[in-house]
Amino acid sequence: MKKLLGIIVLGLLLSSNVYAGLLDIFKGSNKIIFKDCHTISRYTQEREIVFDEHTFELDKEKKTIVRTFIWNDELKKSLEKTDKKKIPKINQENIRIVSVGDKYISAKNNEGDEYVFNLSKKTIQANIKLGSTDAQVKIICK
Repeated sequence: MKKLLGIIVLGLLLSSNVYAGLLDIFKGSNKIIFKDCHTISRYTQEREIVFDEHTFELDKEKKTIVRTFIWNDELKKSLEKTDKKKIPKINQENIRIVSVGDKYISAKNNEGDEYVFNLSKKTIQANIKLGSTDAQVKIICK
């Protein structure tokens, strides 16, 4: 009798875990990670080495994105020389999600930079303010 009760309890525990997992699959995950991101040169269409690491963590429920990037040492030194100020090696910024669709998520940061995330292709189209000009940047991720 104890064995039968143990089997029933174990079966109920396992079935509830499977059910919870199925709910996540059908509901869709609220968090999406774009990792190993790199920019594409608009002139040569080749990969630009700007960051050693670049990721975007999208949370659809909280409507936030955490962008983390680690500068390439050579580019960091060059920027510090040009700007005459220290730049932190590791940076993070919070970006707010403006709209969420089935295929795309749009977001904007505090500086006015705009991002459109293509969820199926794992690409990002960014409109970034560089000084007094705007630049369109294509970012490809995994």
